[in-house]
Amino acid sequence: MSTQAKIPESKKSCEIFTCIPQDVSRIEYVRRLKNEETLKTYKAICIAFEKGSGHDLEEIKKKIEAVDPMQRLKPSLHSVVHQAGVAMRTGDALGCYRALKWIDEEQAVVGHPGILVQAPNNSPASAEAIQHMHNDPTRDVHGRRAEIYKTSEEELVEYRADIKQVLDTIKILDPLMYDEMLASVSEATVFRAQALMGGSLIRTFGAIYIGSPDHDPIRKKFGEHFNIRGVPYFMEHVVHETSHNVLFGLMLVDPMVLNPITERYSAPLRTDLRPMYGIFHASFVISRMLRIFRLMKAGGGNQYERLISHFEPRLKNGLEILAKHGNLTASGKQMFETFAPCAGI
Repeated sequence: MSTQAKIPESKKSCEIFTCIPQDVSRIEYVRRLKNEETLKTYKAICIAFEKGSGHDLEEIKKKIEAVDPMQRLKPSLHSVVHQAGVAMRTGDALGCYRALKWIDEEQAVVGHPGILVQAPNNSPASAEAIQHMHNDPTRDVHGRRAEIYKTSEEELVEYRADIKQVLDTIKILDPLMYDEMLASVSEATVFRAQALMGGSLIRTFGAIYIGSPDHDPIRKKFGEHFNIRGVPYFMEHVVHETSHNVLFGLMLVDPMVLNPITERYSAPLRTDLRPMYGIFHASFVISRMLRIFRLMKAGGGNQYERLISHFEPRLKNGLEILAKHGNLTASGKQMFETFAPCAGI
């Protein structure tokens, strides 16, 4: 698929390249682009596998063709297509076949409303993301690598209530952001971890991953921001990770950032140097987080002042790096200009 898809006239009534939440039609549009890309790749791998192995995958191809790309599709659909592609490139015929058969046993379309909050499980998306985060070589300020631990469904009762309150509150304060969140994300996995607070991947599009606030024993030594619990904690991380998914979709229309991946810069949210793509993503999500924090504070949530004080200088650092070193497309520049207004700085 082209990295610069043509924007239909019906979508030009709302801004595509802005950090500020818009009518949900723009997210439905880019979600369809992602779904179509995945389904096209799924079928292409099936055809290539048939040619190379002699297996008949006609029934699988029919099921792929029957999927409506306008719907919210399961993150595991995107994951199995990624896994099938990796297996094919590495000559793992059995692994490729197992991935391709996923749609034989699972429904591709999300069957629940809203965002499902769950513990890590054996779904392809959950396994893919947990393995990726566990294998990340990045170390925190204490020199620790990420570790993810077994998390039971029973541990999630309180967290589910917190996340429900987060979503209910955003629905009132910023209904456009709420609509964008639910259009782009269908499941949230909460897990016990150290040296890790969350993550999102384009290959698990539609899923977010959040470390629980109560497990890492060293968190209390980091300062005030890292002692936040309950709704404020999940307000930060739900907005953060859903915003990554929003930007994953928008970048299918235009890449926005042209800097090579080899260029590395000081990052707003990481201790290691990051590519400009990462700086852009971080600035996008922090802008939307600050937007919500200010709305919460204006409504009497004084505890959000700590979050504003923590993230505002980090956003300013990201904006400075982008202004000095960012090689942005015209759409990327347009998006960049909305970061500060979205954040209220």
